[in-house]
This record gives sequence, structure tokens and C-alpha cells, in this order.
Amino acid sequence: MKKVLSTLMAGSAVAATSIVFGSTEAMALSFTSCVGEGYDISGSVSGAVDCTISDAEQDFLNTDPITVNETPGFFGSTNWEFVERGEGAGSGAEGASGTYNFVEDLMEGYQYMAVFKDGNGTTLVGYLLETGTDSITWETPFLNPPFDFNGAPNGKDVSHISIYKSVPEPLTILGAGAAISFGTAFKRKLGLAKNNDKKA
Repeated sequence: MKKVLSTLMAGSAVAATSIVFGSTEAMALSFTSCVGEGYDISGSVSGAVDCTISDAEQDFLNTDPITVNETPGFFGSTNWEFVERGEGAGSGAEGASGTYNFVEDLMEGYQYMAVFKDGNGTTLVGYLLETGTDSITWETPFLNPPFDFNGAPNGKDVSHISIYKSVPEPLTILGAGAAISFGTAFKRKLGLAKNNDKKA
């Protein structure tokens, strides 16, 4: 009884500490559509199959999780892995428009995403890319609207583009493996049943 009581007291102390000092978990992201009243930035990137505007201002890579994996994650995934960042003159990844060629070779079975960043008054915009896309031609998504520049010019330049790939979920892999195993076993059982019917 004493052991149970001390365990409960320890748990209460931890909970109280969490309430006093706050949680260390990352803030949840929220997203808005790339199509709205008076704007449509969904077609600003070639090879894009989906687009979303997040409320995150920075794309941090030194946090856990990294920004794009904060719940619920860009395009509903929290398994994005940083691939590369295009920035600087001549990269094709800054300014009002350009063509950015991926440096890293594409890996089969992964979904890729391009995240655009600017600065003050803007937030990260993500584009989910069609399978096999290794180069994008783009125009800045930082227009007014959907962003409010308080009377500033209608568009802002892109400062850099970050490329991410989705890491397959372990449970998804296990589920797929289980489905294949079940299908094979069922097919084998069905084949045996047919053979038995023929013999009879």
C-alpha cells in the first residue's frame, strides 16, 4: 500500500511540475488553403499536386520535432526528413521566380515536398510534389492576398526553398507486410480448396 501511495505521490508531483512550468512539447501547426477569396497560389509551382499555407514563420531544423513535423505535420505527415536547401544567387531558389533543380537524387518510394520561405509578414508555404519531380519552376507564393503586407507591394521575394522527403511509417510498412502475407495465405488456402474440390 505504501509503495502504491508513494508512486501516486511521485506522479502527482510530476504533473504539478508540468502545470507550473508548462509543457516542453512543440506548438501545433495550423494550415489554411492556397485558394481563397481573391487569391490562388496553388499553381505557383510546377509539378505540385497540393499546396498549403502554414502559420509557422521559420523552418527550424534544430528543434525536435523539426518545424514541418509539428502536429499535425505538413500534408498530415509528421515523418518529413530534410533533404536540401536552395538559397543564394544563382541557386534558382530565391527572388520572385525561378527554376530550382534538386541537387540530391530522388529516392524511390518517397514523397517530396518543397517549402518556401520569405520573412516578415509571411509564413511557410508547402507544395506537395508529384512523384518523380526533381526540378520545379516557380513564382513567389508570397502575394497580397493571401498575405497582408500592410500596403506594401503585392508580392515578396522568396528567400529560400527547402526540400523534404517523407519517411515511410513503420506501422504502414508492417501493415503492408501483414496485408501481403494475409493475401498470400488466403490465396494458398483458396488454391488448396479448389484442388480438394477437383479430387472429390
